[in-house]
Amino acid sequence: MVNNSAEQNVITHDFFMIIKRHYKIILSVTLFFILFSLSLSLFKQKVYKSTFTIDSYLTKMIFNDKGEKYSLIDVSDIEKIIKVFDLIYNNSHNYTLTFSDKRKWYFHELKKITVSRLKEESSTLEIEIYTFDNSMINAIADSLITFINNNPYIKRLVESEKQRLTTEQKIYEKNIAEMDVLKRTLYTENNGNMNFINFNIYNDIVNLTQKKSNVELILNKCKGVEYMTKPVIPLEPYGFSTFQNIIIFLIMGILIGIFIAYLYEKLRFAK
Repeated sequence: MVNNSAEQNVITHDFFMIIKRHYKIILSVTLFFILFSLSLSLFKQKVYKSTFTIDSYLTKMIFNDKGEKYSLIDVSDIEKIIKVFDLIYNNSHNYTLTFSDKRKWYFHELKKITVSRLKEESSTLEIEIYTFDNSMINAIADSLITFINNNPYIKRLVESEKQRLTTEQKIYEKNIAEMDVLKRTLYTENNGNMNFINFNIYNDIVNLTQKKSNVELILNKCKGVEYMTKPVIPLEPYGFSTFQNIIIFLIMGILIGIFIAYLYEKLRFAK
């Protein structure tokens, strides 16, 4: 135990002696790293990150007449369209998107867009925008939504589903009208006595009306992609701040400086 303690003291003493003899090397290396950190902070383009979520009726699970569950489009198809948007930009910085009111956005400020599912089985997608100008985040997010909804495949699905729901709504309206006529006829012919009917026509009308209301509700929701949460404008750039970079590079400079001094000392005595 005594020998081990003595050896540790010698090693510690040698370590501090190396630092004392070669402190200039350590300071020079540390100063280099600090200056390198400052140059990175000054000349590196600032990037801002914002996250928002989107969802679509098209990706929701619905039931057909047989009670089978299905969705009109898979979430992965939406992901692919978002990646196409990012790919178009990355291949051409002159890419523009024209809105219906003829406005145009030029995406020189966009760095990249990433997409992931909020949960494994969820239809909600989380979008991350990385941009050089935080004031353009909302414009880019709106443009992405417009780009998805203007996709021919998405537009065709929405129109087809609206047509199906509208037809279903008209069928319910027709059935309700026929049932109402039957109710009035029976009521008139039997002087208001409905006891001989083996089913409750009033409940049938109520059920049909409820189904029609459900279809109308779904019809209002039958759209392309919509925001679940809006993007938040970040005030600070994404990543480490200048102060954090200096601290990290300061520690790196000291450690690497000590290593170089130790290596120099070993090589000097090896000769």
